[in-house]
Amino acid sequence: MVPNQKPSDAEEHLVGLSDDVGVGFIPDHGNQPSSSTVDRATNSTGQDETGVSKVIRADQKRFFFDLGNNNRCHFLRISEVLDELELVSKTLQVEQKLFYLDLKENPRGKYLKISEKTSGSRSTIIVPSSGISWFLDLFNYYVRRAREQRVAA
Repeated sequence: MVPNQKPSDAEEHLVGLSDDVGVGFIPDHGNQPSSSTVDRATNSTGQDETGVSKVIRADQKRFFFDLGNNNRCHFLRISEVLDELELVSKTLQVEQKLFYLDLKENPRGKYLKISEKTSGSRSTIIVPSSGISWFLDLFNYYVRRAREQRVAA
């Protein structure tokens, strides 16, 4: 990150990184974007202003490259996204906690995504389909132990 520079200054610094870095991002740098690179519509909200966004598809993954700036600096945000399908989604509230249980599928297989949201924070675990039965057995074991301890007390 380079603080307090104009957008054109940041673009000049990116040119020397690699022959391919600026392709499609920086005007007059290299050739036109390859056929695997397509524009991604940007609708900026908040303080981040994304100047240029591209997506590259490789295997069953998508890589998003967002060149932008905010009130502090210029940045390049890189995100990896798998194509996924949501099969079942349920929400459970226990006291002040909110749990999301999502059964999803992507090219690698099915998995259970369990997220916990408390005041201001969120934690997530992913259980592959091959481990869901084992995970449930272990979970039930602890439920039985907790019940036994309550009865004994």
